[in-house]
Amino acid sequence: PEELFVGKGALHAIVQHPLIGEIDLFNAHLGSVNFIPKINNFNLKQTLRRKRQSTQLTDFILKTKGTKNVFVGLDLNAHEFFWNPQKGEYQKDIHGDEYKMMTKDLALVDSYRLMNPSEDGMTFWPKNSYQNKKADPGARLDYIFHSLNGAEILPDWSKIIFDTPILSENQRFLLSDHYGVLSHYKLNNS
Repeated sequence: PEELFVGKGALHAIVQHPLIGEIDLFNAHLGSVNFIPKINNFNLKQTLRRKRQSTQLTDFILKTKGTKNVFVGLDLNAHEFFWNPQKGEYQKDIHGDEYKMMTKDLALVDSYRLMNPSEDGMTFWPKNSYQNKKADPGARLDYIFHSLNGAEILPDWSKIIFDTPILSENQRFLLSDHYGVLSHYKLNNS
């Protein structure tokens, strides 16, 4: 009942690559968290639920991955940085808990951040046609993580997509409440 649009979950697939063998692919969508302007912070109950989901996802990946080439496409619904309600901004020197689960606990690399270290890369913008909530802070909530240690596939580039409205029946709209992330990978030896 608290969720917007769709149910949440995680999928795992193993893909056979002709040159390097098996690749673990994960795709997940974690619970959304509402921003409450009156307290300049995010809903605590929803935040705790998303942290539990992040822990479950981390455990799921650890238990099911079987290769050194791991990719996780993820609507984390959590910013990479810690939100400081007193300052009303993200602290860019402290990573958020959910992001740390991916980068520290699973030792995965954020492909967008690796390829675009100085760009904010927002994938959620409250002024888009789905949200229209000007009080919410924009954030980067969507990611493509990959393994690095011993990985045979590395990112070549990464960018934000679906951030331009499309025209249909004389109306402009975005495809989703979030923009997408597209990362291009290449074999490490090429």
